[in-house]
Amino acid sequence: MVAVRTHILLPAELLEKIDDIAGARGRSKYVVDALEERVRRDRLREAVAHIRDADPPDAPAPAWEGMDSVEWVRQQRGHPPEVLSFSTEGVDK
Repeated sequence: MVAVRTHILLPAELLEKIDDIAGARGRSKYVVDALEERVRRDRLREAVAHIRDADPPDAPAPAWEGMDSVEWVRQQRGHPPEVLSFSTEGVDK
């Protein structure tokens, strides 16, 4: 990752707290770590909101709702049930 110098203003009290934890020589890394965590959390929050809003509660039910899962798979594959049936008769166990 390429580092770019930037100028930000921090309250003096916050800078003192950061220095107490990270030390004056560890400020940049501490701030970078904090901002990366915040960006990750904000993106996760956006993704959750997108998923939550993507399928409104009044949306029609999926086609497979209420259907046996094996039957749904057979319909998707276009196979009648007898094609997928098999017998284990004569097979060594």
